[in-house]
Amino acid sequence: MDAQDTVLPPSASPALPVDAKTETLGIAFFDLSGFAKWSAVDDDARVAGFLQSFYTLAAKHIIPAGARIVKFMGDGGLAVFPKSSTEAVIVAL
Repeated sequence: MDAQDTVLPPSASPALPVDAKTETLGIAFFDLSGFAKWSAVDDDARVAGFLQSFYTLAAKHIIPAGARIVKFMGDGGLAVFPKSSTEAVIVAL
């Protein structure tokens, strides 16, 4: 099976709402280096506490830069920045 066989044809894709708009955004994916190795051998409560601190620290720097944190996924996250905050993206990350 070729990769092209797994892609849905355009007719199978859901239509965008009539009021949909197009925006240019900055998207940042981030995660902690070495987290999986460390978390596999450390205490679960300590790992959970560390992650909570990480989420708080990330939000403290990313949200004031004009971004919205879309989600955290374990030791990683996804944030969306408006086009107008290009410099803020660099500072936040």
